Amino acid sequence: MWSIYTTMSIIKEGNINLNEYKDILGKRNYYGIQNIDRNLYNKFPIGSSLISIPFIFIIEKYWKLFIIRFNDYLKSEPALIKPIYYMPAD
Repeated sequence: MWSIYTTMSIIKEGNINLNEYKDILGKRNYYGIQNIDRNLYNKFPIGSSLISIPFIFIIEKYWKLFIIRFNDYLKSEPALIKPIYYMPAD
């Protein structure tokens, strides 16, 4: 459940504790979290977090650029913005 948060912690802080996400963890009643020496850790194995590091790193680095370009594209193509349910009835 906390794999992406663990990955983000590795990328941003170089550790696997989830202390920076206390507010989010609290909203989920600290489900799947271990408290070890006042640090919060994912209770589940970190294999998926380690495997996802390159993918999350790229998404994190280029996400804003992608969103800006995609929004510009949508603005230039107004026909794509129309909802599907707007189709005329036969």
